[in-house]
Amino acid sequence: STPLYSSAASDVYKRQAISLTLLSPSSQPHKLPENVRYVHLPVLKNNVHPAQLDRRNYASFCRRFEKATTSYLESLHNQWPSPSSFAVLSNDICEGINFKRVAAMGIPITTIFHVDVVDFFSRIYLGTKEGPPLRLVKFFRWAEGTYLAKLFPDVLRLVFEKQASCIRYSSKIVVPSHSMQHVLKRCYPEDVAGKTSIVPWGSWEDSTSDTCLLYTSDAADE
Repeated sequence: STPLYSSAASDVYKRQAISLTLLSPSSQPHKLPENVRYVHLPVLKNNVHPAQLDRRNYASFCRRFEKATTSYLESLHNQWPSPSSFAVLSNDICEGINFKRVAAMGIPITTIFHVDVVDFFSRIYLGTKEGPPLRLVKFFRWAEGTYLAKLFPDVLRLVFEKQASCIRYSSKIVVPSHSMQHVLKRCYPEDVAGKTSIVPWGSWEDSTSDTCLLYTSDAADE
């Protein structure tokens, strides 16, 4: 799915001769950085932005994009004998690849968590106010192996099943805060262990002592 791009990353690509391929449902931008290839996957109807879709159409779009990105990776896998020659950086969960199928090809996956989809969905739509949605995660994990899974709306499957699959099959998970790391470890203790890295972006929500800040500042100067 669509990886992130930054000028710092571009410098790394140039030094290490690494190429980056962006898979996106949007039209190609006018200007691309060096060593970046853009692949347009036409799965958006009438070029409507995903944020403008209702829940049902958004779920449908996510499945189309999942199929298109996974098929593209399968075609690369067939061309290149060694999957280790490339990796996948997934910039979303719902709007992401089929994690199980891509992992089965031997391709390493790093997923960037901008938000814990299950936690967010539980708080906003189900009214969960305290603690991680541990019971819901356990219920949907149990339901995966029963006939109930087929009865769930695809929106729920995108939230609960796909996040579980993402965590289970990703090689590395990047989260923006210690609190999100804690929630994921509580909900998926066996699958998350040793996979998460904390890379803060946006607003800094974790409290930091003055001593820690001073040490970080001194380390940066060195």
